[in-house]
Amino acid sequence: MRDDADGPLSRHIRTLAASWRAMAAPHPGSWVVEDEGVVASRVPDHPVLDNAILLEPGALPCLRELYPPTSAYAVWTHSPGCAAVVEAAGFARSEVTHPMVCRIEDAPPPTEADRSAVVGGRPVDVVDELNGLDPDLLAGVEGLEVWTDRGGDSCAALFRCDDDVNVSMVATRPEARRRGLASAVLRVALADARARGAVTASLQSSEMAVGLYAGLGFRQVATWQEWQLPR
Repeated sequence: MRDDADGPLSRHIRTLAASWRAMAAPHPGSWVVEDEGVVASRVPDHPVLDNAILLEPGALPCLRELYPPTSAYAVWTHSPGCAAVVEAAGFARSEVTHPMVCRIEDAPPPTEADRSAVVGGRPVDVVDELNGLDPDLLAGVEGLEVWTDRGGDSCAALFRCDDDVNVSMVATRPEARRRGLASAVLRVALADARARGAVTASLQSSEMAVGLYAGLGFRQVATWQEWQLPR
């Protein structure tokens, strides 16, 4: 079940769905479906974007009908009831991520050093490179704002939906890690988003990065269990 219509998890899902629509739009044959029980994305040319959130256990049959039988889509659940029906249908557990949210006014402000070291309006190919993405994946995606340090060693992408921003594709070159670059990039990017009217920010974190985001004012609001059908 979702929380209330403007609760933190619902805001995260709403902004995530908007970012999925933006990412699907440039690719022919793509779609995003939203209803009370399912939020699902299908991008035939880029199966990495084929993801579905199951919000009601009874919606699993409808979710499965959306995808071709041979497609390698992932289903995300956060409730025990949804997890139980997905597992019973033969899906196997895959990755675990943690949706996190913050009120940007509570996030630590950027320092002068941060502002000198970080730039916005960067091309998406920086995100492609640092995340190991297909160069066509983000081409033509509207509304995506890319921030990096001046050396191009760390990046983050922000997508605005109403007064919430989705933070994604945060990455740092291995040789440049443990220098605080990602934190600096995010402090500047979030401050800029707030200056332009954003109130909250949301993201999905790996287990390893939860501490990084907690230090920036984010708190965990659920856990996504990802599932896939064995191939």
